[in-house]
Amino acid sequence: MAKGKKIHVKKEPGLATSNDLVPIDPLSTSEVTATVKDEPSQANDSTNESTTSNDKFPSFSNVKNVTNPTFNSRGRGRAYRPNGSRKPFRVFVPKQTESSPPETLITKEYKISPENILCFFGTGHFISALFPSQITLDGNEYNSVEHYYQACKLFTLAGKEAAAQTKTASTPLEVKQIAKRLLQNVPKYKVDEWKNTYSVSILKHAILNKFQQNEELQKKLLDTGEKILIQSYHGDSFYAVGANDKYTIAWAQRNKDKVIKVPFDLGPDNFKYVPVICYGKNLLGFITMQVRDEIRLKKNEI
Repeated sequence: MAKGKKIHVKKEPGLATSNDLVPIDPLSTSEVTATVKDEPSQANDSTNESTTSNDKFPSFSNVKNVTNPTFNSRGRGRAYRPNGSRKPFRVFVPKQTESSPPETLITKEYKISPENILCFFGTGHFISALFPSQITLDGNEYNSVEHYYQACKLFTLAGKEAAAQTKTASTPLEVKQIAKRLLQNVPKYKVDEWKNTYSVSILKHAILNKFQQNEELQKKLLDTGEKILIQSYHGDSFYAVGANDKYTIAWAQRNKDKVIKVPFDLGPDNFKYVPVICYGKNLLGFITMQVRDEIRLKKNEI
């Protein structure tokens, strides 16, 4: 073995190792730090026999043991808080910005208050795009708004055959995974370009049909009145607000009685005028609010 060569040890899950190199000792569970010395020569055979009976393993008789840091609450390792609770997992998303809309831009005003917001997120909430709700669009059936959205994205960015694979997904979460896999070789800037250009019109088309084709869901949507619908998901600041419901309610309390102006046209040209809630643009919430207005208007005309 070459002089000064170091032995690396693969870290086991859940174990912490020091920054130094740790040798494998098959006869002991203790961990030490070492630099391997020269291979023993024939003249030193008698000395080596006193330290190890197996010449495949080097001698570490002069090596000082080190103690592994503990990662529990008592050891105050970096993965734990002083009270013993694990630090929460966090996803960091960019905070969106907004510009004041020009007077010529058609907008609708909403007053902020904790009582005038409705937070939604996940497959269990009827407003969410992930909520299982079969819709028929252009002669094709989709199990949710998310299914239609991902199929449109795949059709444009990966082709017809890729879009057809969404039919194999029974749940909205499965279709998201399929789309992610099929788009892994598509540059991110192209996906973002598609999202910024087409997603609003695609989502509005799907959400409108979702509530028009399901009377029960339509009634629940109309029952929300004029509340601000907020997708309180901390991992998205484009369709959601980049924060959970607890933070969103606190935000509403801090900004109570302030007024936001939501553009009637949420397309790419007006994106900068879309108000920021918490950290995000909340496009899915605002699109659903516009769908609510359209459905209510049509029902009043009948």
